[in-house]
Amino acid sequence: MDFADLYFVELRKFDNEFKHIQTTLDRWITFLNRATELDKENLPDELNDPDIIQAMKTIDTMSLNAKEREYYESEKKVMRDRDAVMQTAVENAIENRNLEIAKSLKLKNIPIEIIKETTGLTKDQIDKL
Repeated sequence: MDFADLYFVELRKFDNEFKHIQTTLDRWITFLNRATELDKENLPDELNDPDIIQAMKTIDTMSLNAKEREYYESEKKVMRDRDAVMQTAVENAIENRNLEIAKSLKLKNIPIEIIKETTGLTKDQIDKL
């Protein structure tokens, strides 16, 4: 399906039989028509698509009451914060490793240009080692 295409579909007139699903558009229309009947744990193979699974999770989230949604959002924030901490740790580890590599190469009198290419460090960073 091209993103420039626009479709108008009368959902009630669409054939909802799983066995008749042939295209992505068929899959989404069937999902829209039958979303309230579907169980994400036992999703029919014809609707087993990562985007549809994500849509089902979104629907589940939208149906939470205020207290449940607050808990859900706080858990999401904890996960985002943990991911950010992990990402920062990985970036720091890579930078530290590059500094160690640069030190080692500099001690072996490898030209600065090669050290820059190898480590991604700047000339100033290498000069300070």
